[in-house]
Amino acid sequence: MIDQKPLIDINKRLKEIGDKLEKVSKEVKNVFVQTLTSGAHLVRNTIILEMQKDNKTGHKYKKKSVIHQASAPGQYPAVDSGELLTSIFFDVDESKLQVEIGNLIGAPYGEFLEFGTSKMEPRPWLEPSVELHEDKIMKDMGEKSFEVIKKPFEGIH
Repeated sequence: MIDQKPLIDINKRLKEIGDKLEKVSKEVKNVFVQTLTSGAHLVRNTIILEMQKDNKTGHKYKKKSVIHQASAPGQYPAVDSGELLTSIFFDVDESKLQVEIGNLIGAPYGEFLEFGTSKMEPRPWLEPSVELHEDKIMKDMGEKSFEVIKKPFEGIH
């Protein structure tokens, strides 16, 4: 009769790896949520910093007693009242592993600035910020997930 011990040993090891992989799947989901959250913070911070920069080249106008420098088409919007700036938010949906970034109802003109209107060229603020960090977020997601996924296989030779 053939010795079944090697096969029994392999099956036992495979079962242990399978059990560890089940636990790892929960860890990977946590890594995704953490990475999405970190990435959303990066995007939000970029939007805020770019809007606050003093590099706007649009027209100047007087509002009450203050001179305001508007943004030119293609630039991040200039801050006037600060309403849009303070309405920038993000929400991570852990069940869908998705992130939403945008502005709250208090500044409904955020969409007009992003995409423009029939009377105004766009001053995009969301898309360029997402594009700036997209590769880093995806790379971090892959690297951090791989670190978790490979754990059950460590020590196997």
